[in-house]
Amino acid sequence: MYIVRRPIRLIFLSLLMFFAVPIYILNIWVVKKAKFIEFLSEGNWIYVALVFGWAFFSFFWIYRGRWRGFWAAWLLSGVLLWGNLYFLVRTRNYALAFYALFILTVSISYLLQLYKTLKEPFYSSGKKWFEGLPTFLPNVEAVLEEHLVGPNDASPKDPDNAKLCRLSVDGCFLYLNSPSKVTVKQLKKIKRLTIKSGDNLMNCKVRLISVAKEKQNLGAGFQFMTLNNMDQQKEVKDFIDRVRSYGYV
Repeated sequence: MYIVRRPIRLIFLSLLMFFAVPIYILNIWVVKKAKFIEFLSEGNWIYVALVFGWAFFSFFWIYRGRWRGFWAAWLLSGVLLWGNLYFLVRTRNYALAFYALFILTVSISYLLQLYKTLKEPFYSSGKKWFEGLPTFLPNVEAVLEEHLVGPNDASPKDPDNAKLCRLSVDGCFLYLNSPSKVTVKQLKKIKRLTIKSGDNLMNCKVRLISVAKEKQNLGAGFQFMTLNNMDQQKEVKDFIDRVRSYGYV
């Protein structure tokens, strides 16, 4: 699976990982009791480089929407917090207690936002490693409506149906019933989805976020573009509430 478009929120959270470097430098400054020259003379820049490398790999994974980025950020936060508590006990530098509280607060806030973002359905199908296909929502399907952007574009004669495996108020992840009929290029042009469950219908403006090409299967994650449309937000929420009441979501 790969990401086609990255929402601003994901880009922002991935870039925030580099904030760990100044946090670590300030942490050492507190440990040395504001003796920054001593910090430089002892070659601690090597540890700064290690933190930067750790932050870079975390940035790379988060930027690609990978959960290993979350765990890398969680581990880095734990190491920094543990280091503060260790030197607090060893040196009795009580300023480290306040800095440990600062790291704990920042880490929890960041990790909660990152967890919420990566849980969005359009980043992953939810398929387990041993499954060929994910578990699909019963009695819920989508109709892809391709909007052409130019007179020379070609599209399938009939819209293709798809099965949904994940659905929320923010987006969905689906697999095409006939993957050979639709290409990734055509998926990028899709601007609206019609999702239906029995007699319930919802038509929503969307944009493609991720694509999963797996042997003969083609999956796609779509984000619902409802941020500036209160009526569309209500329509999506009402539809999901109705479907959830049937036990499908």
